[in-house]
Amino acid sequence: MNNIDVKIKNEHGNFKYRVAGVLESDNKYLFARMGYNDFYCLPGGHIEISEDSMSAAKRELEEELGFDVEVKQLLAIHENFYNKNGKFHEMCYYYLANPKQENFVAENFNRTEMDKDGPVDHEFKWFTANDLENQKIRPNILKEILTNKTEHIKHYITKE
Repeated sequence: MNNIDVKIKNEHGNFKYRVAGVLESDNKYLFARMGYNDFYCLPGGHIEISEDSMSAAKRELEEELGFDVEVKQLLAIHENFYNKNGKFHEMCYYYLANPKQENFVAENFNRTEMDKDGPVDHEFKWFTANDLENQKIRPNILKEILTNKTEHIKHYITKE
């Protein structure tokens, strides 16, 4: 039996319940450009029914990256409302994470993930917080989230 992602699509719009990983190494953050996108985002994906968000973050990161990660703590919750060929309401939990591998080296790489809907090509790149100013990233609030990391969970609501 396939696990079912928490997402809703109807005549009023789309709802997505997601997680993403803020993977840090050497003062850099790992971003992904997935398949056909012209922007970078943090690696992650949908939470499945009956799955907690922290377990989903670990599962999604390891599926996309192809290596083990340690999910450390919830950093932010972001509710994003946007239009992209229809209305979207996306709820995303951002978790701090680190590679579990000893002597990990933060290098750019490409990888094909075998997703539920078929293969997806990913281009992974490491950026410093300053590098993000010159990159097209989604959602736009990521620059603020990464710049203002604290031990306190922040809840962001944006309408892009």
